[in-house]
Amino acid sequence: MFQIGDKVVHPIYGAGTIRAIEERQDRDERARYYVIPDTMEADRLLVPVEAASVIGLRRAISSDDAKQILKLIHSQAHALAPERLERVAYLKKIDWTDPYTVAQVWRDLSVEAKNGKVCAATEKVRKRARRLLLSELCLATGMSNQQCSLMIDECGDGSS
Repeated sequence: MFQIGDKVVHPIYGAGTIRAIEERQDRDERARYYVIPDTMEADRLLVPVEAASVIGLRRAISSDDAKQILKLIHSQAHALAPERLERVAYLKKIDWTDPYTVAQVWRDLSVEAKNGKVCAATEKVRKRARRLLLSELCLATGMSNQQCSLMIDECGDGSS
């Protein structure tokens, strides 16, 4: 269970800080919700306390983890399978709750995008990975969105 003030990441809406735990009427039952204002994708996010782990809400990375993730996205990219069905299967199996996986996906797809090999579905996944990565790095480092964006983009070339 999380507490007020905990930094967390939602696998769809991004990173934020729990500002309150509210009790609300949910159909015929009362339920408690984590209140997370100002994520990258929502002005105010309400996450049911009972379903938080099922949804994938997790603690945000530390500043040390952020350094490791920046090293990861600066490392050599892995080539993805050229066959469409294998690529689609890979993209469907992405663990959006793992920040290291999200960083790898962003790095690998960014290199492909620079080489002009990205279809619309792949580009959608790449953009989602970047948004999650950006929101979490900003929260972990305390840097502005613009500063983190520059760090991510300069590391996304896949060079060692």
